Amino acid sequence: MTTFDLRIANADVVRPTGVRKVDIIVQDGRIAEIVDPGAPATTASTLDASGLHVFPGVVDPHVHL
Repeated sequence: MTTFDLRIANADVVRPTGVRKVDIIVQDGRIAEIVDPGAPATTASTLDASGLHVFPGVVDPHVHL
C-alpha cells in the first residue's frame, strides 16, 4: 500500500458541478486523489480543513472589487 504525503480532510471542494465535502490526498505537491471523507488511504500527515473551501487548480483567488 502506498503512503501518501498528506490528507486534507473534510474539505468543502468547489468543483464545476457544485460544492462537495471530500478528502484530498496529496503526493509530491500534487493532488493524487479526491476521495470520500474517511476513505482508506495511508498518509504521513493530515490537515483538517473543516469549514474551509478548497478550489483545486486555483493558484490565487484573491481579487479586489
